[in-house]
Parts: sequence; C-alpha cells; structure tokens
Amino acid sequence: MLSAKDGVRRELGSLILDYNNKTDAPSSDSIPKSEQVTTKKPGISDFLKQRRTESGVPNAAASAVNILRMYMEIEIDSGREDRRTEVAGTYWKTNKHLAPLNNMALKYLSVPATSVPSKRMFSTSGYFLSLRRNRLLGDAVDQLYFIHQNCDLII
Repeated sequence: MLSAKDGVRRELGSLILDYNNKTDAPSSDSIPKSEQVTTKKPGISDFLKQRRTESGVPNAAASAVNILRMYMEIEIDSGREDRRTEVAGTYWKTNKHLAPLNNMALKYLSVPATSVPSKRMFSTSGYFLSLRRNRLLGDAVDQLYFIHQNCDLII
C-alpha cells in the first residue's frame, strides 16, 4: 500500500509527464509547411528526446520533488500574516508557474458541491436533538426524521 507521500509523488509525476508532453510536442499546425520534413536524419536532439521519454518516470519523480520544494520555499519566504485568510483558488491563480502542482491542488482543494436537501436534513435533525432531548439514540432520531418527512403522506 502506498503512503500519502508516495501517492502525491506518483500523481504529481504523472501530471508533470502529461504537462511536459503537451508543452514539448509542437502540433503540425504550428510548424510551417516549409519546415516540415518527411524524411529526416536522426540527430542528437532526437536521441536525447527519446532517452528522456524512455527514462521519464525517475525524471518525473525528481521534478515532482523539485516542484514541491519550490512550493515549500514560496510558503516559507512569503511570511505574510494574511496567509490564513487567503482563498485557495486565488493563491493558485497567482502561482500558476507551479503548473502540475496547481492542477493537483485545484483538483483536491476545490469546494465540494452541496445540496439544499442535505442541509435541510441536518437542520431538521438539529430540532430533534436539543438540550432537553440529548439522550435520544440515533435510531430514534432517524425514525422521528422519517415521520417528519412523510407526515403529509400519513395524514
């Protein structure tokens, strides 16, 4: 089983590989027709590019560690007092240069959607559990809530 640290490294490494593949590979639309060559003699750049893609996982893991270190240095160097009240989305908009970490943070730090019925259920259950009724068991609260929700069907 992976530890959380290893899981973050692995996911960030895969995000870095995806990010590098998107930024390194120019599309055929962006290259002018005069520069597109159908038969090309392999050179040193082709060899290095192939070598980089073959050994991409260790490089991605090393890049993940470097990006996390950059993030930690930003956190230490900033030293601002308003860090506690800063919104996560605003922070990651200003720090887009940590692109793969930015994508991962927005994935895991986003606010989950809530629905009105679930909030309504908790507030209604709060009416049943007051200071006077603090010894009600969970089953009794469930039954009271069920009756409350379905009383219009009974009557």
